[in-house]
Amino acid sequence: MNEVPLGFKWPSFKEKVERLREAIEIIQLLWKGEFVDYDGKYYKLNKAKLYTKPKKKIKLYVATSNNKVAEIAGELGDGILTNPRGLQNYLEIAAAMEKAAEGVGKDPNELHRCMEFKVSYDVDYDKAFKAAMFWAPTAIPRQKREKISDPRELEAMVGPEEEKKIKETWLITSDSDDIYKSLGEFLKLGFDRVYIHSASPDEEKFLNLLGREILPWMREYYESLKVPIRASME
Repeated sequence: MNEVPLGFKWPSFKEKVERLREAIEIIQLLWKGEFVDYDGKYYKLNKAKLYTKPKKKIKLYVATSNNKVAEIAGELGDGILTNPRGLQNYLEIAAAMEKAAEGVGKDPNELHRCMEFKVSYDVDYDKAFKAAMFWAPTAIPRQKREKISDPRELEAMVGPEEEKKIKETWLITSDSDDIYKSLGEFLKLGFDRVYIHSASPDEEKFLNLLGREILPWMREYYESLKVPIRASME
């Protein structure tokens, strides 16, 4: 939706992965603060310099549910970011990241495992579900979705399958206890970063609940685990 209206062609998966690798390499070279030359397949730099150098190391997480991309995260990044749709392949992508890290002499235990937790909460379940359906076009199968750049077409394609996928991958609830349960399971699986993506109809009410009750509990519960229980899924 961003590139095609500007006259660019949306690339294949293979090209996107290659571009991602080059982009991460360039970012990290520039972060060092030196003048940089780079001669890649897609990107080239000629004595480029980032004049405002970061004061300290910036963590770079790679969002993926794909083993090949997870390998890039292990080799070049500081961890992976996935979401509930990637949970079915979580062990595989985590293993791919760790193996790639070991291959370049990095300690895989220092890599982070981040979860994007998708939630829509309201005392009225129907309102919570309707609010979450704003994101239904993202549930359209990738092979269909990536051929379309017009958001109107994507919205028109939403049907029963997309509704089903939203219900499966989002926590849509009128009971706050469900939120605690889901977050607890993520922490047990070994996730040490959880980014909460809310589509709640009343965001102010949800944020108050989050800050007042859920986050303090989450911090205490994570600390009680001592070491993430990753082996429980193996």
